[in-house]
Amino acid sequence: MTTNVGTPPPASLNPPPTDIVSQFLDEIRRGGEDSRANALLTARAQSELNRIGQKIQPIGSPNASFEVTRFELHPEDATAAMVHSVWSEPNAEGGNVASSQVVWALRQEKSGWRISGLAITIEPEAEDPLVFNFEDGNQMAAMLSEPATSNSEVSSQAAAPKSTLNR
Repeated sequence: MTTNVGTPPPASLNPPPTDIVSQFLDEIRRGGEDSRANALLTARAQSELNRIGQKIQPIGSPNASFEVTRFELHPEDATAAMVHSVWSEPNAEGGNVASSQVVWALRQEKSGWRISGLAITIEPEAEDPLVFNFEDGNQMAAMLSEPATSNSEVSSQAAAPKSTLNR
């Protein structure tokens, strides 16, 4: 099932997955210690990130913008959804705007839709997107310990070490 932002979701999807991703991206964009970004993750993702000493670090990028374009329910599992979005941000000199395609994985929990991971394409020439499964702490720890490349540097800001996020 594909639902565009303008299409009313079934009652069981309120608030719809697109709203959760919009809230999450707004928290990331605004930044700050009082961010609710972690609360928008699945319980398992929160537990795994805590286990490896990580948490979502809002980057505080007020010049960034995002567009949540649509969502799709998994054809065989109505408790799983993919939300498509575009994150755009001017470069450090304030010139060109870089845009990244991001697809968010969400799961329906008792508290509503929650984010379990993402796939991001930062460089158009990259063959495959970077995939972050927030529910797999071992994978996250390995990815975050790798030296930053332009692809991993930007995407790792979504789950950077508690004390090392600098822009």
